[in-house]
Amino acid sequence: YLEEILEDNPSDHPTIVLSQILFEDLKLLIDFMYAGEVSVEQSRLVRLLDAAKILKIKGLYETAPFEDENMEASSENNTSGTTESLP
Repeated sequence: YLEEILEDNPSDHPTIVLSQILFEDLKLLIDFMYAGEVSVEQSRLVRLLDAAKILKIKGLYETAPFEDENMEASSENNTSGTTESLP
């Protein structure tokens, strides 16, 4: 996704606005891209996978473990701050 944006932009110093993605989620996604895994609280999992889907992060958005609806229900039921590791 980012490659497509950067290839289509002739500027030497392009600016990319990611208005739908929070900084903390972007940081986790970058950590995932470098390390191949990331730990995230279950309450933030849906939001992180949504950001991965927007950015088309291979290994996350393609292989989300369950549907968004199930994850939202699971996140609502879990308030203990359980941490999930992806993938």
